This record gives sequence, C-alpha cells and structure tokens, in this order.
Amino acid sequence: MTPRLLLLIFIIWLPVSPVMANTKTVNIFNQNFIHFGGGIQNDPDSIVERDNGRIIAREMNLPEFTRPVKITAHLIVDSDGDPWDRAGSIMLEIPGRPNIELLKFITGFGGRSELTQDVTYLAPLLKGKRTITAFVDTWVQRGWVVDFELIYEEMDSLQNPSWAQSTLYSWGLTRAAVQADSPDVDVHIPVGRERVMLTYFTSGHAYRGSGGDEFETKDNVIAIDDQEVYRFRPWRDDCRNFRDRNPQSGRWGDTWSSDFPRSGWCPGDIVYPVILDVTNVLVPGVHNIAYWVENIRKMESDGNGGYWRISSYISGWGNIDSWQPKKILLSGPSGSVFRTNQNIAIRIDLVDETGLPVVKTDHLLEISCPQLEGKFSLDQQSWQNVLQIQITDGVAQLWFTADQNGEYEIQAKEVNGKLPAPEPLRINLNNFEPGEGEINLALNYSSVSADCACNTNEKPEMAVDGSLETKWCCNNGGSDWLVVTLPDSQIMNYFIVRHAGAGQAPEGDPGHGDNPGQNTKDFKIQTKDSSGAWVDLVSVVGNPQTEEGNVTYHALQNPVKTDQVRLLITDQGSDNAARIYEFEIYNRDLTAIDFNHFSEPNLPDQYFVYQNYPNPFNQETLIRIFVPEFTDVEANIFDVRGRQVKKLLSGKLPRGLHTIQWNGTNKEGKPVASSIYFLSVRFTTLENRSFVKWRKLVLKK
Repeated sequence: MTPRLLLLIFIIWLPVSPVMANTKTVNIFNQNFIHFGGGIQNDPDSIVERDNGRIIAREMNLPEFTRPVKITAHLIVDSDGDPWDRAGSIMLEIPGRPNIELLKFITGFGGRSELTQDVTYLAPLLKGKRTITAFVDTWVQRGWVVDFELIYEEMDSLQNPSWAQSTLYSWGLTRAAVQADSPDVDVHIPVGRERVMLTYFTSGHAYRGSGGDEFETKDNVIAIDDQEVYRFRPWRDDCRNFRDRNPQSGRWGDTWSSDFPRSGWCPGDIVYPVILDVTNVLVPGVHNIAYWVENIRKMESDGNGGYWRISSYISGWGNIDSWQPKKILLSGPSGSVFRTNQNIAIRIDLVDETGLPVVKTDHLLEISCPQLEGKFSLDQQSWQNVLQIQITDGVAQLWFTADQNGEYEIQAKEVNGKLPAPEPLRINLNNFEPGEGEINLALNYSSVSADCACNTNEKPEMAVDGSLETKWCCNNGGSDWLVVTLPDSQIMNYFIVRHAGAGQAPEGDPGHGDNPGQNTKDFKIQTKDSSGAWVDLVSVVGNPQTEEGNVTYHALQNPVKTDQVRLLITDQGSDNAARIYEFEIYNRDLTAIDFNHFSEPNLPDQYFVYQNYPNPFNQETLIRIFVPEFTDVEANIFDVRGRQVKKLLSGKLPRGLHTIQWNGTNKEGKPVASSIYFLSVRFTTLENRSFVKWRKLVLKK
C-alpha cells in the first residue's frame, strides 16, 4: 500500500551554510571495556558494569544551550579479542521508559570501526543529568574497547524539537511476540504541536545456527491507530565496502562472510534509522503506535530461530506549554511482604487528563516516610528519609528500604502544591532471617551427598556446616544436585539458600573471588513422594546474578514432613558451576508472612505484577509490571466466566517498571459492565520458559 506520509529520510537534513557559534565535545566513554565475565574491568568510580560487563553505564551532566544545536554521536569500537560480529548500541536511559538508541551498530569480525550518527532530534533529552549506556552482545572475557562522545554545535539556522519520547525498545522481538498481536504504545500528542517525526531502528538476526532472519529479510510494519502507515524490508547489500573493518571474517577465495547482504545491517557499520514525518497522522490527542515484523522464523526445537532488534522514538516541534500534568501516580509493589534491607523499586508518573505521562515537565516532588527507618534513593547508593526529586521527563524511578520489620507508608507531594497529593503507598517489610532459638535442621544431618565436587575443599557437607567461609561447588556439565538426609522425619516449611555472592571465603581459599555474578540462576527444592519420586516444593527461574540474588528465602504455605530434601540446580549461572555456601532448613512460625511474596511454581521471585490503581475504578486503571530482564509479556483481561475481554499488551519489555492501562472497554472498544475482571500476565523468557501472574480488578460505574 502507499504510505500515508509526507517524508521518508535516512539522514537529517541541515542547511548548507549554517552559522556556527560554539562547539562542545562531551567525552563519555574513553577506552572502556565491554566484556563477559572476568571481574570488573572499568573504573567503578565512573563506570557501572551490568550483565557481567556486557553493558557499561555512566551518569553525566550534559551541557545545556540557549541556542539551537546540532548533536552528533561519535563512536570508536575496537576488538579486544572478540573475533565475531556482535550487535551493539549506545543508549540513553530514562528510568521508567524504554531505552532510546542513540547509535545502533554491528561490530566488525574482530576489527575496528569508527561510526557517527546525527542525534539532533533528541536535543530535548540530551541535556542535564543523564545516564548513557554502551552494549555489545559479546560472550567472551576479552570483548571490545569503546570510545564514545557527543559533539554539540550551535547553529542558529536550526530549529530543535520541543520534546522527544521513547516508544519502543526490544533486544529480541520473536515470532511468538507478534503472532497474536504486536508491540504497541499509547502516546499523547499535545496541543500546539507543529511537526512530529518518528525514528525507527531495525535489524534481523538468528539465535543460533545459520539463516534465521539474518540473511532473509522480512516486512517491518508501523501502524498508527490501526492504520498501516509504513511497510518496508530492511536490506543491506553494500557490506563488501567494510572489509577493512572485518579482519577476522571467514574467507573463501575472494568471498568474505562479512560481504553477504543482511537484514538491515553490515558487520562493522551503523544500522541506519528510518525517519518518517508523521505530522499528518499524529494530530493532537491520544494515539496508538504499533510495530511488527511479519513471518519471523519460528523457534525450532534445537533453539534456532529468528529475532529482530527494534527501537523507536518520536520527536515533536511547536509550543506545548499548555501540556501540563494533572495528577501524581505513585506506584510500587504494595500487597506483598518484602525483606528488610531489600531495595524496592518505586515509580512516580506525572500524568495528564488522559492518564498518560507528560514527557516534558518541571516539577519538584518530595517523597517521605513518617517512619524514620524508611529511606529513599535515586541511585541505590545515597539514602535519606525525605527525598526531593526534580522531575523533567514526567517519570521518576527510585528505591525504598528499611532495616526494621513493619508497615511503612510512602507519601509524595509536589513542593509548590500545584498537583494534588496521591494516595500513600504502603509496603510491609519482614526480616526473613530466623531469630534466636530457631533451629536449622540441616545442621543435624545424618548424611549429605552430591553428584560432584569441584575439589576436596568444596565437598557437599560444606553446604550444611553453618559457615559462610566454606561452600559446596560442583561443575559436572549438567544439572547438579545436593541431597540432605536427616536422622528422622521432620516438619519443615522454610528454606534458605545462600549463593556465591553471600560467601565470605578467606584469602587463599578457592571461593575468595566468588561474587554475585556467579549466583545460582535456576533451581528447585524437592522431597520424595510416597512412590519415592522427587517432587518440587519450590521452583525458581532466573534468580538475579546480582546482590539481590545472594540469599533466597522460600516458604511453604503447607508444611511437609520428610527426612530427605534435595536441592536441584538446573542452571548454574554464568560460569556453569554451582556454588552453595549454605542450604538451610527450618520449621518456622509463618503467621506474619504473606505467601504472595514467595515463589509460585516456576515463577521467579523478582517478577512482579502490582495491584492495579485505583481499585475499584470507574473509568480507567493502571497496572505496573516489573521484569528483571528482557522478557516477552502478554497481558489479557478476562471476565468471571473466563472469556477474554481484551488484550492489553503483547511484546518484549526491557528490565524495569512498565505501565499497562485499561479503560474498561472490550476488544471492540465498547465499555464493559460493572463487574469483577481478572488480569492475566504471562511472562516468556528467551529460553521459552513461561509463567503467569493474576490480579483481580473491580470495575464500578
């Protein structure tokens, strides 16, 4: 079909002879390392490493100009030993929003690339305090070295956008994510807008093996308000031009593997964005933007399949001073009990009359807790009981913690009193550590066995000796197990597993260098049924390989009586070795424990679907979702008879807090009757593990 657009460009047009007044270069990364494993390789005082070093982040104060500026992103990426072509990205992080790709690229085969990208359309966001991240999809310890800078040039002949907003970011859009529906987002285009541009990045890839969608391009489609506005097949057939950036490319005579045409990319070059003028379709008001890729190669039983890395943002021009927030939304994981000293994510949204966040704001908010033990932080480093936040992007993410048991009330208000204060958020904390007099039944074992041990100093009985200086280690190449046999059957309802990050091995011990990045990822706690078969008591998928996953607590709503318990480790984590410092077994008084906090079968503790707010509601309600990693998420509304009412979401979400809105209508857009409804949220990981969370919603008109 013919696109209903005014303009399609690949390079932002600038006047031929601009008047330059001032140029400023901001160096963000300077000979910094991106790697997988091997410990921290960058200065921790300035660079934060994530995902075992595959992501590096730096918080910067970017310059602010009173005159228009052209902004150029400049990257040098050089192999530090990785010989492969790897997907990469330089990103702008705005907490609570999808990441914005500044420069999307694919490394050369073991080579060096110097790349630039005009990012002037992001000028409203590239100022003030910002976090910039660099990512390369490497899986080796000696990965890549990056230099990155932003170059600001004043140009009076330019007109910078008034606002910019991220709409989508997906590291791996699969066939399953778009089969039933497509990733979409609601946006509010403010009154006063004069021009709106949409920037879209896309590249096709294969999970493993050959083919996938790397060498077979597929239709990429963008739709606004259910009307297709653009369709194209990204394809690059100029890859032979970048041989100098691919010194370790495979070669067959005069044919190099880096020469082959690919789905929107070449090894050693940037991924060029598509830039669309959507002014004629994004008129003032609320709109839905949907993205999908057709006929993505499905995932095969051997793990081979296709996926796409896509992202998008919009930029707008015009006087939007009348676009102001009307209320404050304060959300977090209320309704469950959390550990004392645990960092709990809290989100603030400044929303307009449509219930959508205003993306350009200037409001000072104060967050407080009447109980003095309650503390807040923006960076999980500096904590205070009363925290003031200047919100410039309509959203803020912060963290709450306290070291005492009890219910804590979190309050928010605008300092100048322009917005009404939201309802307080209440969070219950409990110290899940056993108290004095509570007996660890595992210490009284009659025997301990395991399928292997790394060496004689890391035997299975060291996981039940009461010491964090010793551990059981096992790396047999498959699932690992530890069986604790007690002298007789005991009633038990509570287990604690202390993983690698909890270890306190002394210097000289093999475990002295153990760290949270080596925490056990997937595991089960089991006992035997009457037939002698192992059955699950607890099942955890995706325990964080961060400090949050150092110690895991697991309660049973129904106690069991047994003399044998097995810890079965199905995924050891980043380096394929199980490291368990202590496996503890208790029979505790759990009357104060909310079992919603603990693992449901096959559901990781760290996935949350928060209760909707408000509830009951009469027009619209918001639900927050927290995902710990990039995950396929599908959310549906069902009525009391189990019939689907409406699909709210289907797509891949990045790590963080996300918002689902339901306005009380069905799939045809018609209002539904007052009743009880149920929200189903299904999470599907890249490993095709699925689990579901439910919430009850009450609609009263």
